[in-house]
Amino acid sequence: MGRELMHCNYTPGKQLRHLGFDLLWFIKSKDRFRTKTSWFNFFNRNQSFQDFSISDPLTFIYGTIGNIKKMSNEDFRKSKNTARLT
Repeated sequence: MGRELMHCNYTPGKQLRHLGFDLLWFIKSKDRFRTKTSWFNFFNRNQSFQDFSISDPLTFIYGTIGNIKKMSNEDFRKSKNTARLT
């Protein structure tokens, strides 16, 4: 597209979390309170969130509402249910 690519450096010890996936894991996991790295560790200087920023929380809220609406659509869920056990 002719755009300049951003260069990103990997830094060991940094964590990137996706709050939406973390919430789904917390809801479904039986080990939610026994994990070695606590799920509740939200305020770590070596951690950032892929889908949430305190300076712009509305993007997370609207994205979450949109995903819930999408997953609530029965036709959408049926179109994604392609695995069949025989």
